Amino acid sequence: MSEVIIIDGIPYTKSNKRMRYNPEFCENHGEPYTDDDLIYICSVSEGMKKGDIAMAIGKTHGSILNKLYLLKHRYFNKEKEITMFDYYKGVADGKYEQIDLKRRYRSDLPNNGKAYKTEELIYMCFNYDKLSKNEIAIEIGKTQVGIRGKVGKLKHEYFNKEKKITMFDYYKDLGDKKYGKEKDNDSDTIDKVS
Repeated sequence: MSEVIIIDGIPYTKSNKRMRYNPEFCENHGEPYTDDDLIYICSVSEGMKKGDIAMAIGKTHGSILNKLYLLKHRYFNKEKEITMFDYYKGVADGKYEQIDLKRRYRSDLPNNGKAYKTEELIYMCFNYDKLSKNEIAIEIGKTQVGIRGKVGKLKHEYFNKEKKITMFDYYKDLGDKKYGKEKDNDSDTIDKVS
């Protein structure tokens, strides 16, 4: 256990002089961070002391440092190399529009937990590289985690192993009409999905 010192009646860790948990100042300790908290943290973190940020939102100093580390090392959009920190800071600066990130895990969505329809698979695969996972999730009523998991499975299942055509490629090609009635009587194709 780290050694604690008391300054003005408030406990601090002796080694790094960070305020320890104190229910008087850390009223939101143990509560999840809200989007507003994260936007605030990211917008002021470069010009404000972390201890002051902790006092402002009712968390501990260590919790703020840990959250900043995680936000700077998790991607909002890996392809564009936008971290969660960049996203929340961009929302504060007006660079990005705030979206409902909780859609990633929600179980109250209309189609969540139900089998994917062929139309949903075509839409998802065709737009996977064009739209964000959140936009696809909103359109078909699934979670981002569900979208990512289903695409991962489709990329590893073969429609035609000899031709190395994955189910993902198959549905993607159905989306842009590459497969379908354009090919003659090839047994690997199906008619256009209605």
